[in-house]
Amino acid sequence: MNLATACSSSANLGPGFDVLSIALDAYHETTSIRIDNRPGKRIIRVIDRSDALITESPSMVVARKILSDHNIGDNVTLITEGNIPWSSGLGSSGASSAAAAILLNDYYDLRLSPEDLVNYSLLGEEFVSGAKHPDNVLASLFGGLIIVKSINPLKFHSLKIHRDLKFIIILIKSRETNKTKQNRSILPQSVSLFDSYQNSRNLALLLHGLINYDSEMISEGMCDNIVEAARSRIYTFYPDLKRELLLSGALGVAISGGGPSVLCLVDMNFDVAGIQKSAEKVLKKNGIEFAIKETRVCRGGLNERRN
Repeated sequence: MNLATACSSSANLGPGFDVLSIALDAYHETTSIRIDNRPGKRIIRVIDRSDALITESPSMVVARKILSDHNIGDNVTLITEGNIPWSSGLGSSGASSAAAAILLNDYYDLRLSPEDLVNYSLLGEEFVSGAKHPDNVLASLFGGLIIVKSINPLKFHSLKIHRDLKFIIILIKSRETNKTKQNRSILPQSVSLFDSYQNSRNLALLLHGLINYDSEMISEGMCDNIVEAARSRIYTFYPDLKRELLLSGALGVAISGGGPSVLCLVDMNFDVAGIQKSAEKVLKKNGIEFAIKETRVCRGGLNERRN
């Protein structure tokens, strides 16, 4: 196979920092491969659809390690045709890494295990953010709602949310570089017992609400006392935006991953016009450009490949 696709994702969902992520079909990373077998030093390049060279790409890091580990000397060009906005909080680096790992595994018939694919993909995440946090990678690879059970050794579980729920993304494009590293650096290194208790409670409520479509538990549970409080000092628009979105009928609202995009959870029949109006009320006042995107849960890159 000469083409691989991995979906966008959103991490945390409020109280689930580095524990919860969900695969979303709003955007995708699609990567293809071109081989030049002329003799000489192995060259690995990443280009976009217009043949422009991308010099810093997580997929290049993944490709370099896979080819080295398997003694593959080909000159490889990866062509990325993804539409996930970078630095938006929608898992662009995780999807790019996952698509590269899936593609090279299929193209060279390496028969990598799912664990191997995760570990290679995490190298791309580490390159971008400085840490191998697996939430976005796991969502892009395996789809659904991901619970990270353990980091070392890595253990996770994929769940299905209730079919009558959908997500709406308020896409806010970031102009920052190294956003993920910066946004993790402002997080508190210790928290109060009260905040820890509140987040544990909220996470339990949210998971029950997502699986069983309990709107009251979703609304109570999709709240975070720790990470979003810290990041609201950067995204000063967020508290007002969340309040307006909840008033418009959203069941839950959270900063998507490291932000700045915002994720809304709504009923399947919810009219997106309410979200649009609330976003305009807050974001236009702050001079922030945005776009609204409805999305459903994605099945993940490996599952898409198999079907």
